[in-house]
Formats: sequence, structure tokens, C-alpha cells
Amino acid sequence: MTKIVLAHYRKAKLLRSASFIALILAGGIWLIFISHNGHFLSLVRAKSNISFLMILFGMTGLLYYLWTEILLVKQALFDRFEAVWIDGDRIVYLGKRYSSAKLEDVAAVSTDNYGSFNFPMIVLRLRNGEERYIPTGALIEDRSSIVAEINARLSQ
Repeated sequence: MTKIVLAHYRKAKLLRSASFIALILAGGIWLIFISHNGHFLSLVRAKSNISFLMILFGMTGLLYYLWTEILLVKQALFDRFEAVWIDGDRIVYLGKRYSSAKLEDVAAVSTDNYGSFNFPMIVLRLRNGEERYIPTGALIEDRSSIVAEINARLSQ
């Protein structure tokens, strides 16, 4: 199997992501373990169980976000800033174990914007109707050239 790299991450954007991760983790550690002599969660729980559930829900979302950011930084450091590649019969865009799609399952590939902030994305439309999004804001290569290369591989 050959690995064909289609896109690379910008180093400056990933450095900002790593800095953001460190800042969030430091703030969370300070809030939970140091502020109020380490009794922050017990103070919140004593006031209201709803507040405690809201904080628990927010922390779960934050951990999911941090996990994704950590995967991106890990991928950049250990995969030479490679962001999107074709590995055999799969399009890989966040590490082979985390996010990939089989080439035979992809029905169409296009560029689009996603979310209320119109983040630039590549959209993989799968044959089962599912859509997978590849964020392209931190990539060096132009997303239209990435789409053209994927479409060329699909037509082979």
C-alpha cells in the first residue's frame, strides 16, 4: 500500500491550537483544584444540582474538544504535519484510527462552508447518505486542489 499525501497542516495554526489546549487545561486545573481551596465542585453542588449537572455537561464537551485538538497536534508532530492522505483504499483525515472513509464508499466530494461561522470544509458524501466533513482552515494546500485529487482517485 502506498501513502499519497494530499494536504499538510500550517505549523503556526497548530502551534496556536497547542497553546490553546495548554491554556484551557491550566485554567481548568486552577478552577477545580486550586480555587476555593480545592472545593469548587462541592460548593457548586451545595448551591444547586442543576448547576452541577451543567458544569458536568460542559466539562464533558470540553474534554471531547480537547481530545480532538490533542489528536490534531499528535498527528502533526508524528506524521510530519500531514493532514489528508490516501492510504491504500482509504481517505484518512484525522489519523487512521479516528477518522477515515473507504474510497469505494465515497459517492461525491465537494467544497462547502459549515456552521454559523462558515468554516471552510471538504465534504465527503458517502453512498449510505452520510456526510463526513474535513476542516480545511488550517491546511496549506487549497481545498479545490485536494478535491480534484480525491475525485481523480475515485474515477480510477
